[in-house]
Amino acid sequence: MQPNSAHEQEACLIAPSAASLQPRRTQSRVLASSVVALLGCFAVIAIVSMSSQDQINSKPSDVLTQQQQPEEEELWNSATYHNVFASETRPSAPWKRWTKKQMRAEIWKLIKVAETTGNEANALKAKMSAMGKKVETVQKMKGPPGRRGAAGPRGLRGEQGKRGTRGPVGVAGPRGPAGPKGETGHKGSRGPPGPRGTPGIRGKQGPRGNKGDRGLRGARGVQGAVGPRGSPGKPGPMGKQWPLAVCETRTRSSNHAGVITVNPSEGYTVVGGGMKSRATAFNKLAVFEESMPEHQHWRCDIGAGPGRLDCFVRACRFHVPVKCKNVKVSKTGSGVRYASCPSGYTVMDGGLYNKRRSYKNKNSGFEGWWIDGTRNRVGGDAGFGSGAFNVYARCCNIPKSTKCVVRSHKFNLSAGGVVGCPSGYTVTGGGVVNHIRNKPSASNMFMAAHPRGNSAYRCKTGLGKGTFTCYARCCKF
Repeated sequence: MQPNSAHEQEACLIAPSAASLQPRRTQSRVLASSVVALLGCFAVIAIVSMSSQDQINSKPSDVLTQQQQPEEEELWNSATYHNVFASETRPSAPWKRWTKKQMRAEIWKLIKVAETTGNEANALKAKMSAMGKKVETVQKMKGPPGRRGAAGPRGLRGEQGKRGTRGPVGVAGPRGPAGPKGETGHKGSRGPPGPRGTPGIRGKQGPRGNKGDRGLRGARGVQGAVGPRGSPGKPGPMGKQWPLAVCETRTRSSNHAGVITVNPSEGYTVVGGGMKSRATAFNKLAVFEESMPEHQHWRCDIGAGPGRLDCFVRACRFHVPVKCKNVKVSKTGSGVRYASCPSGYTVMDGGLYNKRRSYKNKNSGFEGWWIDGTRNRVGGDAGFGSGAFNVYARCCNIPKSTKCVVRSHKFNLSAGGVVGCPSGYTVTGGGVVNHIRNKPSASNMFMAAHPRGNSAYRCKTGLGKGTFTCYARCCKF
């Protein structure tokens, strides 16, 4: 089928106006399509002119028959007419209100004009001139926005923008209505007592009540201050005289002696002691080593090895508080050394510790210790020449009214001797001094120096008969 030239020319004039009706952002694309449409229109006009001439030369019946043959739908769907009329949407344009049927009628009018006049060119020019005025009017008008195209594919997600600054805090809204009353809570724990209130006004005294039961005896009160001294009373009858102290002697024996100690009875205080050797020959087991006070007991040792001895301790139970102490002095060399009691203390006994214990060496020979009551001290010496020894004094702070004396006696070639105390006196200690000092031998070896009974002191030097002086310390308790 060939297109109808007159109407297509009109459509070509309208096509440029369609571009002006599009939104500005799509006018470039519409303008391009309009140019293509115009080029198509001019091509159609040329074809229509040639076709119309052929139709004029042919029979009318042939023309009508050909005109009736094209189907209207096919003619309307022609790209040229569709692109032109489908874009006309403004109300001011006459063809805005055209129906499809009207549009077809216009097209057939153009064709009939070409058939009647036989001069399609003039008819088209006249029609196009009239249509051109309409086009000019339409071009001055802004077309409505075009149809919205289909949504394109979703683009890639862009990077997250920077976090904006925090906006200002909004104004507080009005206070809402009070909510419903909640359930009563559990009872809380009892709080601490409050501060004591101010005492109220004292009320009137009530009636006297019945006498209550006797209360418990209260605690004893603090003793009051001493009152003034009263007048001396009459002398009472003379009572029984009690001694200042009661004394005893305890002994401990050993046949395999090292250091032997003897303790006093409970409640007794050590005042002296002594030792007896049971050696039967002059040898290393017979050498004198020690007889002395130590702490609250007496200490003994005989023989440079396991000797045989008896160790003695003299102790008293005082009826008044009495304290005792030991005083020690040392010496290395020839001569005598003294251990003195401090002020307020009375010498009670003494002792000796020999540091040189080779029985054949003259520097280990026994000389002895003794009590010097006048000067309240104990003297000692050991070694027939240059010895090494300690001297001990046992001192007690007995009452000053207590009388103490020293008794001594020299025994020549004696098998042993005893020195007794005066009547009414108690022995507390003593000493012995050997007078044979040429060289260590059986005649000058130590044999005994210890308390005997309650009022005597026994001494002996030499395995047989010796020469010595025996000392006894006696106190009247």
